Amino acid sequence: MQTELLIDCRQFDTPDSLHRYLAEQLAFPVYYGSNWDALYDVLSTYSQPLTLYITQTAVLADTFGSIQAEIFFAVLRDAVRENPLLNIEYPV
Repeated sequence: MQTELLIDCRQFDTPDSLHRYLAEQLAFPVYYGSNWDALYDVLSTYSQPLTLYITQTAVLADTFGSIQAEIFFAVLRDAVRENPLLNIEYPV
């Protein structure tokens, strides 16, 4: 079964709020560490087809800072390369 999740970046004011949202919506394990390494670990091994639709990406640099925003997108790119069941769609 394909899981799809819309992520509107305007709803997050910190990386922690994004981690909480993803953990809740995608039923991450209770031991999820709410950090970028843990996000990579969960997404790169997600065992069901998953598509994340990410909108309003430009606001992340303002709310998270440019370094944290870039790390988030790097995690997504790396997880997609590792997991053939994962698809991420967001503006370039």
